[in-house]
Amino acid sequence: MGKSFLETLDRRLADGFAPLARTLSGPALGFVLAHQTPEGGIRGRLGGADLYYTDFGLRILVLIGSDPEPLRRIGRYLEGLRAPPGDLIAAFGLLNSARLLGSRGIQVSFDGRATEGALVRQRLPGGGFASPGDSVPSAYQTFLAGLCHEALGRAMPDAGAAVRDVSRLVDPDGGYCDRPGGSTAHTNPTAAALVFLSAQGVLDPEEAESAVEFLVRMQADDGGLRAQPSAPGGDLLSTFTALVALAVMGALELVDLAAAGRFAMSLRTPEGGFRSCASDPEADVEYTYYGLGTLALLRAHLDEASRGEEGK
Repeated sequence: MGKSFLETLDRRLADGFAPLARTLSGPALGFVLAHQTPEGGIRGRLGGADLYYTDFGLRILVLIGSDPEPLRRIGRYLEGLRAPPGDLIAAFGLLNSARLLGSRGIQVSFDGRATEGALVRQRLPGGGFASPGDSVPSAYQTFLAGLCHEALGRAMPDAGAAVRDVSRLVDPDGGYCDRPGGSTAHTNPTAAALVFLSAQGVLDPEEAESAVEFLVRMQADDGGLRAQPSAPGGDLLSTFTALVALAVMGALELVDLAAAGRFAMSLRTPEGGFRSCASDPEADVEYTYYGLGTLALLRAHLDEASRGEEGK
């Protein structure tokens, strides 16, 4: 994975969020802190804290410029973990959380080998990475493994083989399936494949164009982007991941940005969180990150376009 992806995304979101902070920061901070447990981790809708939701909560706290104390509590939670991450999702949650805390001057001590088990268990002999317990490559898991290696500061082993595995997941309609044999392409694996292949510098221009066109077609009447062609409407996960991929490809202007912004705002709750879609009865920390991230991406793009016009 290109070393700059996570830092570039952080910077883009921070730039876009700054003009929105006065309206969104206070409620979002309150929402996240309401989900911080006494141990310092962040919980989801059910149960206690885990690495997955802690990572998303921390992303929000860093984005909005939280005071240090909630971040220190997360650091203590991470250092108090006893079991190593069980899969790549948890491994990335730990690595990214440590990276984000480090960016705020809070160092977390943990055995770097704690993440190795997931990387080894989910890596296939062919080079790509599979979902836990599976034996075929997954676009999302391979993308996630790339992020883990980026956070560890090292290159993915046999990246060329991983590239071949992901490239073979392209669907005739231009998008990507998550795994071989998928019946149709989906938005999230398409976004993951585009970012991964682009970072590796091997994305075929024609395939890139087709994948971008697929993502653009996923914009629904409600303004959000659908998870797959037959989905009835947009959701914030698909909207955010697609917009990230389109931003990487320099193609954000191909979607209706105003409609995407209205869609994201329609899912904001009075408590400052965001729901996943129109039928979702409640907000959670993960989708709150996607909502804030969507609005920040859109604002960053509009500001960049405005500066470009002024420079002409």
